[in-house]
Amino acid sequence: MSGVSIVTLAEKYPKANERENSVPWLLAFDRNQDGALQADEVQDPDGHFRCDWLGDRLNVRRWRNFESILQDEGLVARRRPKACGVLVERKKNLPIAPVGRFPAAYSILFFAQPYDRAYSLTREAELDKMLEVLQPLTQQVERDDKSVEATLDSGRRVRFDLAKGGGPREIHYLDADGEDSWLARLEFLQAFRDAGVFATYFSKNPYYAEEQDAWLRLYSPIVTARDTPTLSLEELGKKSWKGVLLFPDLHGSVARYRQLVRLLKKEKLDWFALEMFSQRMQGTLDDFLSAAEGSDQFVAAKAKIQNHLAPFWNPYFKDLSDPDDSPYYRLLLLCRERKIPVIGLDAMGYYSFASQRLAPLTIGARNALWAQGIPAKGRGIVFGGQGHFTSYRKARVQDFIWELTPKRSIHLLSFEEKAD
Repeated sequence: MSGVSIVTLAEKYPKANERENSVPWLLAFDRNQDGALQADEVQDPDGHFRCDWLGDRLNVRRWRNFESILQDEGLVARRRPKACGVLVERKKNLPIAPVGRFPAAYSILFFAQPYDRAYSLTREAELDKMLEVLQPLTQQVERDDKSVEATLDSGRRVRFDLAKGGGPREIHYLDADGEDSWLARLEFLQAFRDAGVFATYFSKNPYYAEEQDAWLRLYSPIVTARDTPTLSLEELGKKSWKGVLLFPDLHGSVARYRQLVRLLKKEKLDWFALEMFSQRMQGTLDDFLSAAEGSDQFVAAKAKIQNHLAPFWNPYFKDLSDPDDSPYYRLLLLCRERKIPVIGLDAMGYYSFASQRLAPLTIGARNALWAQGIPAKGRGIVFGGQGHFTSYRKARVQDFIWELTPKRSIHLLSFEEKAD
């Protein structure tokens, strides 16, 4: 692999596994070599090299021991790494990615893991074409009805699990013993870079711009954040509000749901925006709200909405058997009855789940997307997980709204009860 230096610690340092608690491989990218991984994978937007991937997994003592091994290999100078990035593959499927990551131009770079799903591939990524790219590095290819496995010259393996149509459903990366291998994944990706077809086969991150915006707000020392005015439930009953009311949800909280229902029944709203549907479902939401009940258009929209809620949102509520009883579905029914326009705010589902959904960068990018979808005028409620309004100051939903409309009136509804 051009530009990639792989050192087998188990061979060069027999005691390395004891010394580093089962860290059998070292992979380093030398910044002076051509053909290394793309800059947006190993550098942050300010150009700082990422040499801290181990920080959340190794304590200081182990890091110093590990650093001495890097020095022995000539990959780092004393306390000043020369490598763009240092990645470690561990045994027993332990993840190696840190809690956060940098903005990624491609979906396949969302998460450091020993497998990838089909969402990261483009329509041009047909199996035979991908095997053709791998062919110069491949010893043999084995096929059966469920999968196709390519054994690389390094001994590592890439297994394509097949969907019903015969295309890739998942890609698994394995070492010679059949164990999960992050190095096999890197070798696989580098083959497409070396062939100059990476962009042809791997889909771009649709929220790359939002990630860059979130990164800037999260980590820039010159970006500041306002304090968000709050309203308690008691104050809400006595005071009038205008603009945007942020309603923090505790997913699965019946108490929060009931309070929201009271507001939707009482308040005169120009719109209601919520996390539970992606912006790509807006057409379906519009059909559900406006089509005649019982019409083909209404029935189709209802089916899409309930099919969406079933795996992702209904499980928050225990003992929910009838999709018509889903609290989130019943919110839509109430808005239909009261003729309140409903806006789906979120990113596509795979983004939230595939890109470390609890990481600051991903939450921030989704918050930026929400702000874009919230109407610039009118009086409305934004309903979503409370972390979107209270966590990661400078990259909360309201921070991005104020960036777009600095004079917008925004209040956060506060609750006395604590999070579960």
